[in-house]
Amino acid sequence: MVVVTRKNTMSKKAISAIEAVGISGGTRLPRFLITNSSPLVLAFGLPARYLNRYAEPDKESSSLSGSASDWPVPYWLTDAAFAAMALQLLAVEAGLGCCFFGLFEHEEAVRERFGVPDDAQAIGTVALGHPALIDGRASASTSRARRPLDEVLHRGTW
Repeated sequence: MVVVTRKNTMSKKAISAIEAVGISGGTRLPRFLITNSSPLVLAFGLPARYLNRYAEPDKESSSLSGSASDWPVPYWLTDAAFAAMALQLLAVEAGLGCCFFGLFEHEEAVRERFGVPDDAQAIGTVALGHPALIDGRASASTSRARRPLDEVLHRGTW
């Protein structure tokens, strides 16, 4: 993970990339979370670390040390996503606001700016900050109801 703590540590290109991905479903995410948060946490998975670990004697029988394509599930992304989720849970517990957003086509610009290794794969960015209304309105998604539990939880069978 890369932690960015000040807006002025980023190049204009990187700031533009991070701001550009602050679009979700046609609604701009709260701007304070994108540009004025402290910090932004850029989460990456590192496949080489998993390939190296699974080449060690106690794991070599798994046949997962050859290449990333040997893995039915890329656990370097799964683990990075869980780390980002744990960070968000800790932020909320501490009374902070947070949001997660992807880098999409801007991943390369962000990668270059912060010297992220070429093989690292971005899962996205966690923005942390103090919740505030922008222009006197909350995000449009706050009026959307949650899906009913029986649509997301299945007991015993699908």
